[in-house]
Amino acid sequence: FDFSNVGTLTSKMTNIHTIDLRDISSNEIKNLKLEDLLDMGVTNEIKILGGTNDKVSFKNLNEWKSEITEEIIDSKTFKVYTSNDESVKVKVQTEIETLI
Repeated sequence: FDFSNVGTLTSKMTNIHTIDLRDISSNEIKNLKLEDLLDMGVTNEIKILGGTNDKVSFKNLNEWKSEITEEIIDSKTFKVYTSNDESVKVKVQTEIETLI
């Protein structure tokens, strides 16, 4: 799913807390921006679940802190990406390939 082409779709999504990429195929989130997350109603954090065949890429590197932390939630380990203004944390399951 390429967030650079969503247009008004994000305005139709509200209060998103989790994106689940887990299935038998490879899935990819491309060009994820802080603005996209805020438009979807993400107010604090969002979790992205997936496996080794999945990918997540961020579009604007300058929106995110360079320090990446880890957090364990329900026996799953997540890489935590925090926006520079600390308004949003994106928690990506460690098995997912992440490009930032």
